[in-house]
Amino acid sequence: ASHGCIRLTEDFAVRLWQLTKLGNRVIIAGNDVAPLEISHPQLFRQKPKPDTSLGTPAEPLKNAQATTGPAADGFIKPVKAVGMTVDSPEPAMTEQPAGAQPKPSAPRVEPVSIFISRKQQKLFVRQGYAPLFESAVTIRNADRPLGTHVFTAIERKENSDAMRWTVVSFPDAASSKIERVRIEPKGRHSGREAAKHAKLSPPTVERARAALERIEIPQEASDRIAELLSPKSSLIVSDQALSEETDSDTDFIVLVR
Repeated sequence: ASHGCIRLTEDFAVRLWQLTKLGNRVIIAGNDVAPLEISHPQLFRQKPKPDTSLGTPAEPLKNAQATTGPAADGFIKPVKAVGMTVDSPEPAMTEQPAGAQPKPSAPRVEPVSIFISRKQQKLFVRQGYAPLFESAVTIRNADRPLGTHVFTAIERKENSDAMRWTVVSFPDAASSKIERVRIEPKGRHSGREAAKHAKLSPPTVERARAALERIEIPQEASDRIAELLSPKSSLIVSDQALSEETDSDTDFIVLVR
């Protein structure tokens, strides 16, 4: 196996294959992490859709002229319905002129992925693995780590344009305490100390909120994202640059170190 491979036990690999499908996001962490519910003004809101339930009242239908009485021979005459149309006729189909460009297809409804890099001071947006746009962002105290946080839109809140979000945050190694282990004397190298294990601080919602508060996104970029946002969309915040592992047929691949 190459250095980039991740080895799984056979039973877990089979279970993972059964639980996931193409396009699902998989998070691999060295410590136990779990999604936590979070709310914050910086988290994107879905742009309200125009209300089409109350349109202009339709024109009244003409009264149907029908004769349903029995004929002289005892049979019912067929109903002649002549009023089941509105006054305005249906517009006729027109041929496209030669060389005309076809109308653009309806926008995709696939979830979008947003990646914010502290190192690059940029925001990247993808939909269905296809890059859509990128934008510069401002990060306050850019010399301080933000951490790695994966925010996921779960569903739209009832009677609101806000979304329910969860976050998976990775333990912050920068502020962790290092446990130093005494190495037993062996030959001339004796009494050395080595950093053995880092006691990683458990992730908290407060740390994810603190990261969001330091990020300023241009209004134009926020508006474009609001138009695309749907459940299962994600926002990923990282200290790292966009990984070279991210390709034209992948979602954002984030390395935590």
